[in-house]
Amino acid sequence: MPKLFTIEDLTKELYISRNTAYKLARQIKHNKIGRRILISEEDLRDYLAKNSQILEDPNHNKNTN
Repeated sequence: MPKLFTIEDLTKELYISRNTAYKLARQIKHNKIGRRILISEEDLRDYLAKNSQILEDPNHNKNTN
């Protein structure tokens, strides 16, 4: 079974506020069980890979000395 993240998990893992976690959840494929929003680890990783500036920036790890 894949790991599932709740809104509370997102706040702790990504160091973001609860409001930001809800905004993020609206942009990611998620499931609802009752009132709980659940996001799979794979969907979260895919979203972050596609939308993270650090991951997309080819010059991020280059030494400029």
